[in-house]
Amino acid sequence: MGVDAGTNGDPERGAVLLIRVWAGPDPDSFRARLLRLDEGGAAGVPYAATANPDEVSRLVRGWLDEFLGRSSPPSG
Repeated sequence: MGVDAGTNGDPERGAVLLIRVWAGPDPDSFRARLLRLDEGGAAGVPYAATANPDEVSRLVRGWLDEFLGRSSPPSG
């Protein structure tokens, strides 16, 4: 699976992305908000928001690419 930065990974680099999702009674009422957190886990910085479940995967991939220095942040 993944590498635990506390044991095997590089302890100098880390990032946290919080994904909050919610839906109302209507099947089309899905919402997701992605927040970046600092290393201490305090104060989330808005990263993106979407009403499309498939877009969540694209946004997470974009965030990972940005963290790894392979891309720029999304415009959503």
